[in-house]
Amino acid sequence: MKKINYNLIQFIILIFSAAAIIFESDYKALGETLAPLNSKKCNLAQAIQIQPTSQTNPNEQDRHYQQSYIGVGGNLGISGDATGIKDNNFAILGKTAFTENFALHDATTIFGDSTATSALALTGSIPIRNGAGQVIASPFIGGGTLIRVTSKFKLDPLLSAGVDVPISKELTGTFRVNVGFLNNNTDAGLLIGIGYNYSGLFGK
Repeated sequence: MKKINYNLIQFIILIFSAAAIIFESDYKALGETLAPLNSKKCNLAQAIQIQPTSQTNPNEQDRHYQQSYIGVGGNLGISGDATGIKDNNFAILGKTAFTENFALHDATTIFGDSTATSALALTGSIPIRNGAGQVIASPFIGGGTLIRVTSKFKLDPLLSAGVDVPISKELTGTFRVNVGFLNNNTDAGLLIGIGYNYSGLFGK
């Protein structure tokens, strides 16, 4: 009985030894096979991590359109007889952007037959983008006040609507219709101008 147990133990030890040798051999072979794959995975992971930082989106600045400008233009009178916006004259204009959807549009008409008039309007806009995500136009509408200084300081309601069109990184074209409501009169004018874009407190 002891002899049988001894032989059985020797047989088990032999089997485990052989299995260990085979396992070790297969493990090394598997390790050598997986090593290139692991290396490729590491390189791929590194490439994936590096790629977003190395590439820049040329339209990144257009994702949140917020552009201020100051410029000049011409006012074409449509109707009325009390303010500068009803005359054909020269105008100094601007836009102060608070966000891409809200801004203050202003314009002052000078060198006309009537008293110089400043139009200030708080406007809302929704930028229109092309397929590449670039802003091609920013229509706006809003209200504010007409400011006149004659024999006394006068404020009148104003309605303003138009569109800003980016021409280049530095320039923006603007087309506006300003309508002022004065007592029993309504003055209206079309303003066409061009502005120089700038970066300021609210500009981009």
